[in-house]
Amino acid sequence: MSEYINDYISGQMIKATPEEVQGVQPLLKALEEDYGYPKDCIVAHPQYRVKAKPSDRSGKYPVDVAVFRTPEKKDSELLIIGECKNATRKDGIEQLEDYMRLSRARYGIWFNGKETSCIRKIESRGTVVFEEISDIPKAKTTIKNRMKRSIVTVCRSILGRLDKESQKDEEKDVVQEIPICSEDIEESPIVTEEIKEPMISIPATAILLIGIQFGSTLLENKLIAATLYKIKEATKDKEGSFIVKMPATELKQQLGVSGNSIYERIGETAEAMTGRTIGMFAPDTQRVDYIEAVDKANYECGVLTVEYNRHLNEYLENIESSFTIKSIDTMMQVNSVYTFRLYEILKSYCYIRMEEPKTDKYSMSINLSELQFDLGIINANEDRVKRVLRGSSTPDYDEAARVAKEKMYTKWYEFKRQVLDVAVQEINTNKEAMMQIEYEANKHGRGGRVVNVTFLITMLNGDDD
Repeated sequence: MSEYINDYISGQMIKATPEEVQGVQPLLKALEEDYGYPKDCIVAHPQYRVKAKPSDRSGKYPVDVAVFRTPEKKDSELLIIGECKNATRKDGIEQLEDYMRLSRARYGIWFNGKETSCIRKIESRGTVVFEEISDIPKAKTTIKNRMKRSIVTVCRSILGRLDKESQKDEEKDVVQEIPICSEDIEESPIVTEEIKEPMISIPATAILLIGIQFGSTLLENKLIAATLYKIKEATKDKEGSFIVKMPATELKQQLGVSGNSIYERIGETAEAMTGRTIGMFAPDTQRVDYIEAVDKANYECGVLTVEYNRHLNEYLENIESSFTIKSIDTMMQVNSVYTFRLYEILKSYCYIRMEEPKTDKYSMSINLSELQFDLGIINANEDRVKRVLRGSSTPDYDEAARVAKEKMYTKWYEFKRQVLDVAVQEINTNKEAMMQIEYEANKHGRGGRVVNVTFLITMLNGDDD
């Protein structure tokens, strides 16, 4: 006789397969109880099906868990796909990525009862890339927001509770609905060590490097810069996070664009900004820490709203001294995302030397791999990369670049032609940038491999601040 349980979302009786008991049902509980997604926005049984082609009238491929932005559950409102197949991590992630390519889902969770992985989809210029992230975002309006744990810990907690209950009921003929609530999860004796990002202490003198995210668009970087420029007009929520609101008409003026298509692009870009990773560079220690800066971002009724990570508050409260504010007009004018990032790096380098003897010439040497990370050429968000980079005062950027899977322009001549030459030319021809740049490639070893780049910077009109 088959055993059955009640589906947590629909309440209907379903077969108690290992996939359901160990994966799907714990994930559903975590999404509703700990991440605040309403039950009427979650689908598990009957399964939501992803269309093979946009023109198809009905879906073809069933997914284990689907989370939508609204209770209407339209295809265009699909936000998260969850897969709980008892497969290897590699096979499970590949299947999850396939489903995400065929749908509007931006986030994905793979959970097989033992391992958990979260990924985010980034679409740029007709291409789709995926990045590993530490956690999925919570719902905009969290119902039960008492716990601050990752999806990994939550699912493991629920499984621990499940194991405990199953030991008591192993002689029963029928598997009953899993009686778990928030309090049960809190007190579970089998909870494994919580997986979370280390707390980062950010000095007030730190320099904000906006353009770090691998695969992010130029507009995304500009919207971050524009909202940081308005941080002094921000409000704070109950947890102390800065919330910036900017009318689209003001953004349009700052961006210097005409036409109404920009409004739709702002809406699409706001969605990608959630979980946005930036770098914090501390001049005293020469250390860069990577942190998810944007907790929430949305565009509604002609207003862009961005909520920043409260761990950035100390820096944001002193942001008026940052070069970012002084250079906002120039950053809004550039046409290449790499120009945006390179200008930001070089300007910050000159800015933090303002207390040195007055000069209009600077020389900055940087490891090639480090530069590629700073320009967003290599994905710094992969877990294997974070393990090499995070928290070290002397990170091994070459090793981090070696282990990274997602990277572009890996050949020097490609990087030079497609990135550096384009960015340097645009900066040098922009009168508002107030700087002229030259660079040299420094080679080492047999074969003359490029190991670092030296930038020679001349500040025009003595503008070194």
